[in-house]
Amino acid sequence: SIFVANSAHIMPSCQRLNELALALVEARAGAKDVDIEKLHSCFSQNRFALLQGWMARLIADVLLTVDERHWSEAENWIRTAIVADSANGMKLHLGRDYAMYGRVCKLTKRKGEAESYLTKAVQIFRFCGAEGDLNKLTETGLI
Repeated sequence: SIFVANSAHIMPSCQRLNELALALVEARAGAKDVDIEKLHSCFSQNRFALLQGWMARLIADVLLTVDERHWSEAENWIRTAIVADSANGMKLHLGRDYAMYGRVCKLTKRKGEAESYLTKAVQIFRFCGAEGDLNKLTETGLI
């Protein structure tokens, strides 16, 4: 679908989002040769403000998945996602951002911060009725 959309020049910002999602799938499948410059390029080429936070969170997730050397950069990207989703009123996505930031804090042994962000995520998920997101937090052992 990315190829078809690219060749037809349909919704280029959504195409970039799909490219980031594909990079995450590849990273989760074990790929270690992620093109970080391409990730940055996808984000910088976005022209649809409502996708900013989602794209930044995907980049953070890719970087967290690849290896520990990228955790600091991943944390910067998740902060970018939080700012964007707050500014754009993307409540559910903001909850997902907080959940990921809680994950980053747990990985970096900052338990108090992790609990704070995960609590914010849970509150937002409950407000939005996002049972699937709540279940995911429980299943992954984050809460």
